[in-house]
Amino acid sequence: VQNLTLNGGLENEGKNYWLLGTSAGTTPGIPVNPFGTLNLNFSNYLLFTLNNPNTAPLGNSFGVLDGDGKAASTVTIPAGAFTALAGVTVDHACFVFSIDPMTGLLNIDKLSDAQSLTLQ
Repeated sequence: VQNLTLNGGLENEGKNYWLLGTSAGTTPGIPVNPFGTLNLNFSNYLLFTLNNPNTAPLGNSFGVLDGDGKAASTVTIPAGAFTALAGVTVDHACFVFSIDPMTGLLNIDKLSDAQSLTLQ
């Protein structure tokens, strides 16, 4: 189990967050102009985490930041469940977002750094 503490900052309390992952590294990442770069490269795992929030192996990967602008997520992979993936590194990062009430468009409010997990 990898425990991830998401800290969006007090200014983002009550906003949505989404934790994504990749098996393809963090550089160059995905440009999210003008906000910066989400430090995850495109991969099938990224698509899985995008299309299946709050689904194993990710716990609490999509939700709302608490009154302190924080949330806790987990990556849980049972020991021996994926022996073929031993030695593979996956990276996770999140973004904080809100929906503009006037346009209905998604606004990226914060991008996190990526955190690595090497499967054993």
